[in-house]
Amino acid sequence: MDNFLEPTQPNQNGEDKPRRYYPPPNEAFLVLAATLVMTMIFGAILVTNSGRVGLFMTELLFIFPPIIYLQVKKYDLKRCLRLNKVPLPQLFTSLIIGVALVVFLDEVDRIMNLIFPMPAEVQQALMDFVTLDSWSDYLIVGGGTVFIAAICEESLFRGFMQVSMEAFGSVTKAVLFGALLFALAHFNPWWMLQIVLLGVILGYISWRTNSIFPCMLIHAVHNAIALSVSGSLEGEGWEWYSSGTHVSPEILIFAGALLFLGFKLLIRQTEHTFPSGSDSDETTTA
Repeated sequence: MDNFLEPTQPNQNGEDKPRRYYPPPNEAFLVLAATLVMTMIFGAILVTNSGRVGLFMTELLFIFPPIIYLQVKKYDLKRCLRLNKVPLPQLFTSLIIGVALVVFLDEVDRIMNLIFPMPAEVQQALMDFVTLDSWSDYLIVGGGTVFIAAICEESLFRGFMQVSMEAFGSVTKAVLFGALLFALAHFNPWWMLQIVLLGVILGYISWRTNSIFPCMLIHAVHNAIALSVSGSLEGEGWEWYSSGTHVSPEILIFAGALLFLGFKLLIRQTEHTFPSGSDSDETTTA
């Protein structure tokens, strides 16, 4: 029979880890689909009528359906959303990874824009929406796209959906499928590849640390830096960062070293709690 072993709670008696602790993937997917449909419908209404305040409220919609479902079904929220504490050094390592990722994903975005350019009117609309002119803009847009987005989206995708799929199958498939759903949920084909890559890395880190808190931090760092550059700064004073239409090679090399260091530290920090062997990636049949 199939086994699902939690990274911090190995089953030493060889007994089955009861799957009743986790929502089945088909139910989790239906909840996620309903969440996305609800967010798309009510989000459009909220943004149309309330502008940036509507964006803030739309982000909050991501978390309510999964929580309601888990409460009604009497699942444990902490277990099913992966709300496990992590040591402070792991959060610091996540910060290093997050900063490095911003650089690499920016370069991927620049390459994709050369191959599949975003229409000028769409790009301008996005720029207008994230341009911050007042403290209220910082609180509403910054709070919505940085903090609320990181908390709610990571709880939904790396928590609720990925944990469900891990419990009933392969971690690799759970990470990849979760990343794809994460990208589709942004309804932006020009950012599809970038968001999938981000989702894969966040999924791996969520599994490796058995927590979504490092993912929340990385997500928030990514959105905060992107918002700062594209919104309030509009790229001014960042000439040192670019080389033509690409990120400067020196910056990419530095970011690569930072990313390597970050993952090396993370692997070392989690080596005693990481799920080892076939229990971590494949379901075992007997």
